[in-house]
Amino acid sequence: MMRTILKNAGLAVAFSGAVFTAGSALADEAAKAAYIDRAEKLIVETCDGCDKDKGPDQLAQNLLKGVAASISPSSAEPYELITVLLAGAPAHGEAPAVPAFAGRLNDQQIADLANYLRGALKASAMQPVTAEMVGTLRSARNVPDYGSQAASTFDCPVVGGEPGSYGAPDPKAVASLSAMLAGGERSIPVLVDAYRNDDPKAGPAVVVDALAAAYCPVVAKSDAPYYTRVGELRRFILQAADDVFPRTLRGKVSAQPIVWAVSTGDSLVLRQPATQDGPLSCPSTEAAGIPQDLAAAGVKILGTPAKLPVDGDAAAKLAQTFMSDVPNANLATAANALISAYCTVVSADKALEAPQQKEFVNVFGTQVIQTLQMEEARLVSAAAAK
Repeated sequence: MMRTILKNAGLAVAFSGAVFTAGSALADEAAKAAYIDRAEKLIVETCDGCDKDKGPDQLAQNLLKGVAASISPSSAEPYELITVLLAGAPAHGEAPAVPAFAGRLNDQQIADLANYLRGALKASAMQPVTAEMVGTLRSARNVPDYGSQAASTFDCPVVGGEPGSYGAPDPKAVASLSAMLAGGERSIPVLVDAYRNDDPKAGPAVVVDALAAAYCPVVAKSDAPYYTRVGELRRFILQAADDVFPRTLRGKVSAQPIVWAVSTGDSLVLRQPATQDGPLSCPSTEAAGIPQDLAAAGVKILGTPAKLPVDGDAAAKLAQTFMSDVPNANLATAANALISAYCTVVSADKALEAPQQKEFVNVFGTQVIQTLQMEEARLVSAAAAK
């Protein structure tokens, strides 16, 4: 059914112009209406913290303000626009920031969004955006894994294999957990104990994988936007890891005001930050148990960032450099040395508001820990191959 907006003098009218000509695959009215329906839904679903009562046309105009502050979206070729939609752009003056849509939307959805925005400009001689164009730019621009085409489809893991083997949760036990979750059970300790009762020899990593595999289909069935579902699943997995791994540790695992790494045997797990109000608080390296030489190595390797925040690729490279320079360092301690050094730099920047400072540090810390988790997996794989 055609949306009311087709009858208005707003954005949709522009699609009778040059963006979709008679030779386009969207030339007929039914296809055009279906396309606009999809695009308007994307505009609303991907609008973080804005007034959705304004309607998709007004939301699109607001998004265009942010885009136009960085590039010329009316350019005949759409490549700059696709890049901004994939990677995002900072706020400029009164123009709002543009969020990075790479991890939220697949190639076709970004193409739909780009065409919708270009249609809003009612400009002529515009080249239509295709999913193939978006896919090409994802590769060319080195969009990180969370922004890949595969990451923008909500695929849940399939479990199988012998119970208790690493990386292979018991499928019957996972199905039992999934039924509990579908019934409303959300207590992670209860779910952990239920799985261990069915698979008593499972190691901590298998238990976390089992909970993730059980909860994923429950989240996938939600009507929430894709990125909201991803965020919920990620939150659940972090909480599960936070519950499971400390049970395997000796002594107390102290909570920190920022994202922190905790040792789990030869590996590490991300510990979520403790709730804190007010300004950013950085843990002292001495109180956090970071040896002085590793703390100094973290400060040296970080150096003085040219600008804040340090992006994900740069954070990953810093973590790899640390392990190259100090190869025998405990992975969790190495991560925390870098996180602590970065926290000190960020907290010293008084131009940043406290929420920004916390976000910068926590995103950086998450990337460092994820990089070193992959480093541990690589070392194990290399050792097994010898």
